[in-house]
Amino acid sequence: MAAEIKRTNQYNREFIATLMHELKMPITAIKGAAELLEQGAFAKEEARVKFLGNIRFEADRLARMVWELNELTKLDTEIPRAQKEQVDYGKYVRAAVDRFRPTLDAAHAEIRVDLPEKPLWVRIVPGRIEQVVGNLLDNAVRYTPVSGQIELKVAPGPDNTVVTSVRDTGCGIAAANLVKIFDRFFTTEPKDKPKDYGSGLGLAIAKSIVENHQGTIRVESISGQGATFFFSLPAAADG
Repeated sequence: MAAEIKRTNQYNREFIATLMHELKMPITAIKGAAELLEQGAFAKEEARVKFLGNIRFEADRLARMVWELNELTKLDTEIPRAQKEQVDYGKYVRAAVDRFRPTLDAAHAEIRVDLPEKPLWVRIVPGRIEQVVGNLLDNAVRYTPVSGQIELKVAPGPDNTVVTSVRDTGCGIAAANLVKIFDRFFTTEPKDKPKDYGSGLGLAIAKSIVENHQGTIRVESISGQGATFFFSLPAAADG
């Protein structure tokens, strides 16, 4: 018991230290842009547009991070108490993907869906599992070139489970990063990337959702050859 408490306390200290570091970056960027505007940059249209854009970008990033942190902290208590629904999982995933497609840019890799003809039943919190599917598809789209392919597949798994896989032909994940990919705040994108990169919480949230459904999640990848994420859920009795 004492060892477990010590590990928990160490984890909490490390998490708080990482959290403070991650929050500090957008706050520093917002403060720096505001100071430059106060020092005269506001009078120059090009500089004004640039720095106001930076403030908006970092504020949106900060708001997203706070929202995701709130999601992460409440999952462990919310999902076990939630009313789960028994669904035909293939039909459910098809509908979830159809809702996801309109949020994509017009130019993106083709998404193929391979679903079973016969019903596979699971008991889930529908909104939460859709969050997992959406996160994995969003990551696949982000890292896969337009000429590539993305495949989402649902199939029966071992030990009375239902397995969902999302495979892409993107850049893949370096071997050294595979063990860290589900860690909170871990991201493979460079810190200086100018586009809207993730907070590093999406996969941590997905992992928490799946595990709170008594499932498992994992990834297989070779750098430069794409990645495949798998998550399994316990199968339910026929609906």
